[in-house]
Amino acid sequence: MYAFMGIGSVVLVAAPFVIGVWMLRACGRRLRHDPRRLGATLGLIISSVATLIVAGYLSTQGGHWVGNVATDAGGLPVVGWSPRVGDLRVPHFFATHAMQVLPLAGLALCNSGRRGYPYLIAASAAYLLFTAAVFVQALLGRPFFSLAAY
Repeated sequence: MYAFMGIGSVVLVAAPFVIGVWMLRACGRRLRHDPRRLGATLGLIISSVATLIVAGYLSTQGGHWVGNVATDAGGLPVVGWSPRVGDLRVPHFFATHAMQVLPLAGLALCNSGRRGYPYLIAASAAYLLFTAAVFVQALLGRPFFSLAAY
């Protein structure tokens, strides 16, 4: 059953990539003038690639924790992320949700009246670097957010 779930997950994650590449080819130069389309296109492509990398690694592990804790007890409210050890669900969350965040950034730039192309490219690169940094942080066994100071 786990193998079938993995195949289904790859199909679900690859589909947005295909749609993003199709939008990139279909819209071409118009993407420079419409931050909403560019945000949607970049969001689909970046989300698919980042999610395949993070989820691919996550699926090869025995669990989502990196460290000595093997329980979700005491996790952060709502999301359940571990405040004590690295948790691979954190970069998975950010990788997957690029397809919502980047179109919203494009919409915000469109409504601001600024020419959105360079800002959206920079925002996309920053989001991707942030996701990579959170992934490395989890791999090092460090929690994304710790409640120890509170």
